[in-house]
Amino acid sequence: MPLKKYVKLMMIDFHTHNLSPGISQFFMADLKIPQNLTSNQYFFIGIHPWKITDSFDANNQLTEFKNVYKKAQKHSQFLGLGEVGLDKIKPPSLKIQADIFQKQLEFAISLNVKTIVLHNVKTFDCSLEILKTSGFRGKLILHDFYAHPNVYEQFNKHCKAYISLGMRGLNSRHLLSYPLESCLLETDDSNESIKNIYKIASEKLTLSVGEIDKELCKRLKEIVQN
Repeated sequence: MPLKKYVKLMMIDFHTHNLSPGISQFFMADLKIPQNLTSNQYFFIGIHPWKITDSFDANNQLTEFKNVYKKAQKHSQFLGLGEVGLDKIKPPSLKIQADIFQKQLEFAISLNVKTIVLHNVKTFDCSLEILKTSGFRGKLILHDFYAHPNVYEQFNKHCKAYISLGMRGLNSRHLLSYPLESCLLETDDSNESIKNIYKIASEKLTLSVGEIDKELCKRLKEIVQN
């Protein structure tokens, strides 16, 4: 009987706050350019809405964001703006969050941003309106997505949207309605390994881990190379 050909899996984590050696990752670096990335690791720069606290100095933070973002553009593994957006269940007010989001977005667009990672908690309408008004038409990763597919479709009308699935997304009652060709997998800031996320996705989607990895390799190429 012929031996089966061994195929090494990429195991791609499309959203993490924890760098792991040897794993292909999209790292959310906040306002600091990461050091010692491996060749299959990429990063995003942005002010996370949770960082906008009562002591947040908007002018200083936005100036720092612009300086770091411009420096990041010199790095081949820099992919764009993220994680940015809105969060209705966290302070401060949505008005303040929206102002910071909008200013980051406008600046990144002025520098021809290709990809944005969106944090979006109970604020889909507001986030979509800001994106539409901005004129952004690039790639949009909907981080930790578990909503109705109609929400994805609304964003996808204006951008090339991707659904990034963590544990909540994989347990969503809508999971099987999401288009596979737009799905990604992520660990976020959890203790879950991307290997286990793959395993759960395989069980939920009734696809082999190899089939899932093949699809995600296509998504990686779309986002990184185009």
